[in-house]
Amino acid sequence: MKKLIYALLAFSLVTFVGCKKDDDKNEEKKATTVSNLVGSWEQYKVYDDEDGWDTEYGAAYGLQVTWTFNTNGRGTFVVIDDGIRENYPFEYEVKSGYLYVNYDDGDTDRMKIKSLTQTELVLDWGADDGVYYYKRTR
Repeated sequence: MKKLIYALLAFSLVTFVGCKKDDDKNEEKKATTVSNLVGSWEQYKVYDDEDGWDTEYGAAYGLQVTWTFNTNGRGTFVVIDDGIRENYPFEYEVKSGYLYVNYDDGDTDRMKIKSLTQTELVLDWGADDGVYYYKRTR
């Protein structure tokens, strides 16, 4: 009888742990969908291995960097540096946890979506380029 109880407990534990992992994977897939990305995002900090943290972004510092993702797969990357505004229109796609951007001028980027919540987007541009943090503005 003890063996039967231990077997049932072990089976229950394995089932519970397996479900938790599936739930985590489903949440991760859900978080990296286009519908969660749609909106505007403003950069507020960057981390790279060489320089560490840089938090001097926003109007107060004279450097604003924003992404706007539209529902039609298009968007605009905007950089305002000391009052000079540059717009970079693009097409985008989210696939397998990555953001693929094809700019209208022919350049392309691929960034890993490290995190995407209702309020924060974290993009890893690769080993040499750092990890960029954005807050939702709309």
